[in-house]
Amino acid sequence: MTVKVDLYNTYYDKFAADVQASVRAETYGEDIGQSSWMTAEELRYFIALKVEDGDDKRARPVIAVKLLKQLGILGDDDLSELSPMPIKNRRGDAVGRVETSNNLLNLI
Repeated sequence: MTVKVDLYNTYYDKFAADVQASVRAETYGEDIGQSSWMTAEELRYFIALKVEDGDDKRARPVIAVKLLKQLGILGDDDLSELSPMPIKNRRGDAVGRVETSNNLLNLI
């Protein structure tokens, strides 16, 4: 017999409790349901990326750099070795590159 365990709601369903809300407000200065040691101000600048296309070790840095450039946090020449990311063969020759094709801010 297989038993389904709901780990998400088991952890997060108690975050609205009055006591926890009071602790978060006292600790962070504001209660927005934080579930880590990040302040509300830090969470406002937090970016989470989820790549749903298999191996994301090439896509994740490309997307992160492009997004930070579009937000004005990085300049056009910053981290150019990561975005676009070259694809190299076993000899180290560049045979292609991973790059974004959209304005990522339009996708948010």
